[in-house]
Amino acid sequence: MEDLVQKEVDALRKILTDTSGEPIKLSYATIDNLVGDFSDEDCVIGRGGFGVVYMGTLWDAGSPMKVAIKKLNSTSPSFDDEQFVKEVRCLKMAKHKNIVQFLGYCADTANEVMELPDGKHVLVEALRQRLLCFKYAPNGSLDHFINKGNFHAMDWTTRYRIIKGICQGLQYLHENRINHLDLKPENVLLDIDMEPKITDFGLSRCFDEKQSRIQTNNICGTPGYIAPEIIDCGDVSYKSDIYSLGVIISKLSTGCSMPGANYSNISHEHLQHMMKRVDELAKSCGDDDQHKRPNINELLCKLDEIESEIEMVIRVNGTSIDQEPLHVHPRKLVWPLAANNSMPFPLHLTNKSTDDHFAFMFLDFGGVASSCSILGNKGVIPPQSTWGIVLHLQLQAGEPAVSEKQGKEMVIVRSTVVEKGFRNTLVCRIELEVIFVEPPQSQPLQLYEFDHKLQLDANEGTSHGTTQTCPDESIMTELLDIYPFVVGYPPKPEKFCTRTIHLTNTTEDTVQFWMVPSANARYYKNEGGTGSQRSKKVPDRQLGFVPPQSTYAVSWLLLDEKCKPTNTESFEILMVTRTDVGHLSGIKGYPGDFDEQVFNAARDKGGKSHRACLFVDNNSGPDKNYHRYERALFTKYFGKIISMDVHPTMPLVLTGHQKFVCIWRTEKQQDHVTEHARGLKDAMDFVVKFIARMQWVLSGDKTGKVNVYTTELKLLHTFTAHSDQVISIAVHPSHPYVLTSSDDLLIKLWNWDNAWTCTREFQGHLNPATQVVFNPNDNADSFASCSRPSSRNGPGNVKIWRIDSTNPETDLYGGFRAIDWSAPVKNGQYLVAVVDHGYTEIWDMEKQRCVHNIICGINTQVACHPTLPIVVTGEEKGITRIINLNTFRVEYIIPAVGNDPLIALGFSDIAGYKSVMIGRKNMVSHVVIDLETLASPHRPRFWHDNNAKQSEKICKIDPSKLSEDSLLTENKESNKAVGDRSASTKAIFFSKCRSFCLF
Repeated sequence: MEDLVQKEVDALRKILTDTSGEPIKLSYATIDNLVGDFSDEDCVIGRGGFGVVYMGTLWDAGSPMKVAIKKLNSTSPSFDDEQFVKEVRCLKMAKHKNIVQFLGYCADTANEVMELPDGKHVLVEALRQRLLCFKYAPNGSLDHFINKGNFHAMDWTTRYRIIKGICQGLQYLHENRINHLDLKPENVLLDIDMEPKITDFGLSRCFDEKQSRIQTNNICGTPGYIAPEIIDCGDVSYKSDIYSLGVIISKLSTGCSMPGANYSNISHEHLQHMMKRVDELAKSCGDDDQHKRPNINELLCKLDEIESEIEMVIRVNGTSIDQEPLHVHPRKLVWPLAANNSMPFPLHLTNKSTDDHFAFMFLDFGGVASSCSILGNKGVIPPQSTWGIVLHLQLQAGEPAVSEKQGKEMVIVRSTVVEKGFRNTLVCRIELEVIFVEPPQSQPLQLYEFDHKLQLDANEGTSHGTTQTCPDESIMTELLDIYPFVVGYPPKPEKFCTRTIHLTNTTEDTVQFWMVPSANARYYKNEGGTGSQRSKKVPDRQLGFVPPQSTYAVSWLLLDEKCKPTNTESFEILMVTRTDVGHLSGIKGYPGDFDEQVFNAARDKGGKSHRACLFVDNNSGPDKNYHRYERALFTKYFGKIISMDVHPTMPLVLTGHQKFVCIWRTEKQQDHVTEHARGLKDAMDFVVKFIARMQWVLSGDKTGKVNVYTTELKLLHTFTAHSDQVISIAVHPSHPYVLTSSDDLLIKLWNWDNAWTCTREFQGHLNPATQVVFNPNDNADSFASCSRPSSRNGPGNVKIWRIDSTNPETDLYGGFRAIDWSAPVKNGQYLVAVVDHGYTEIWDMEKQRCVHNIICGINTQVACHPTLPIVVTGEEKGITRIINLNTFRVEYIIPAVGNDPLIALGFSDIAGYKSVMIGRKNMVSHVVIDLETLASPHRPRFWHDNNAKQSEKICKIDPSKLSEDSLLTENKESNKAVGDRSASTKAIFFSKCRSFCLF
């Protein structure tokens, strides 16, 4: 059976690489090998009336390939043998770039012998399986972009290409006498390049050679897309598909305001004319009289005519339709005006050309005179670059009212291609219409973060709305979205003025960036210190990696200079895809000035690269950051931090030092130490913990003693818990129990209601248990322990215990570093563990397996929010990542603060803000961030999600007892569930587990 499965998998891989290959019949064993578990909702990528579509993966020694498996419902018309054969026949005939590639089918029927009441035995059908296998389309269906909030994310170039691609695919079908009869956005898939692929031939009819229409009494299809003649009289023809096509074109040609790359240098009027012509075609396709509808060949001819007209317009302007000239966005400036109040308006210019530099200049307003200033009003934009521009307009007192100014003012942009020693006489003029509106009411500031609004403070009269797409203050490039694209410093900056720039990666590749300020002597990395610490010279550039679907925050510090920033200052950003970096020699030593040779080297290797320029605006108000370091507790006076805990209901932070235990009270304006107690004479290395409901503090020391204090740090009790150093303390959420672990290899359970007596000892780790954690959602009847690795006893492992038993319930092996229990999520509860090799594992303990691997750096700390499905991981060098357990995605990255290593993580809810507390060697950072929005269960889970890798591991298996056969069997089973591995990943095999490391 295994040989058959491997043979069929090899055949599928060959068909995927050679599109001329014929679809094959597949066994159900092969389908099961591709999908793994049909009951796993994580494998579902689509649903419909005819069945469910699952993700499948072809695994071998090379790179994995994804396929889509459509499992037909027993109620589907296609489940019938005759209909199934018809659908397979249509699919085999349809081979075109705009039709989804059909790979194979499975028609499996299992029979069994049944005894009848009269004693006779008959052969009856026990199980029927009808499945279809297709090439995977990573961008999902067109319906996702039309009906689910992503509509405005598609520019006109993309929409037009989709329209034409659907027409070309339908032309192929009609030429081969196939009538689709269920054409709708859900049945148009989009590949990685947004190329449309027609799919779902469950209702299709294959006409005979001389047949062009039929009569039927069986009316099937989707309301709104069914041609009226089918409903009225059952008349089915090729014109029925044209009607459905017209509905799709109408949806695609409505409401687009972005021209896109191929048409970015035509005027707004010509673009509107083109869209109007396409919309007229859609109306002709939707005519109730089928005889007035064009056939598919006539429709394509009309589209060619429209394209030729636009090509002529562009050629008159001296360029070709295939070039990507300067694009200005947005084209309409909606300006709220108030007398004597300067209102900024951001826009950006993008040069998508791969070779040409564009010079540009903004001209003053025409029409009624207003006071206008333009930040970055002229310059030269290199190829594949984006420049941010800010216009400031002030309506003078006594000027006409808003209603009288409409249509009388505009902004004019002139641009031309420039080359060395050559001046181009062709100048492109773009007119940006200004629309005046009454000033808005005061609203809370809303910052872009994927598809949700993040509420933070805002000045009166400031509002920034957001949707699925970026806000107006963001730059959308092909690699990173940048917020804001103007770095705002106030006219009178405070002594240490910090601003944060957010880089959001919405692609499937890891992107490396370099950011360099033009005024290198004025701007520094935010080191998080004070005084001389902050003014310490650091490199004049910042660089980092942004994983797929993640956001990276870059902070810059402006020192207290005598002169304020000038309007000529800027920050330049270079972005390249992570897979290209290995080909760029000397990339780590990248100079301050962006080197054209390095930029071109990335592009020449077939990768992507882009530049952006962010201007400095010295008329900005307060910072509008997504997160900011609200406060910092500087603890250097008490020595380095050994451990940290955060009070769940009070603004208190507890830190343990070598000879001190300190409690810090975090207030709105400042942080200060309120109490501190010197440790015992021989005590070292305090581990600390709050008992919140008792208002107690626990500390464990190197001698094995545990001290009990009040929150005013008055000593209540001391007892000897272990014969060696206390490493970890955990507090039961409801019972009077405390767990302690020590270097003596023991874990002990203590009851404080019974005079701090030890009620049970647990022993089982070969190495000391560095962490013990009660499960807060199991009535705390269970807890987890994690041991440290050693050269003698191997990597760290995790054990799950019941408090009423000294034998562990579960043993997990795999190089664990830290663990924590999550809050309840939609699928139950997880145990989150950071593991060697740079990934975080999500364990479903009910299923006894690891359900996800999240690739996010070499972490040493992990903390789960007590009520939200949020987990925070931290690297020792200081980088912190916030992960959404609903989407298994790294949602946000908080950079390191100087060279302060990360010690501990926690959460705080102070003054209405849910915050992340980051304990470092010499300070505690209090980071305010909207965790509730990040934890939303409705945030989209992206198809490629390179951060969320699925794997499966079996519990209760000792690595020393594994045989070669069990290794092979386990790897085979884990292959069914392991997710995609990108080109930038490498496989790491440890014990019996298949794991992945991004970096």
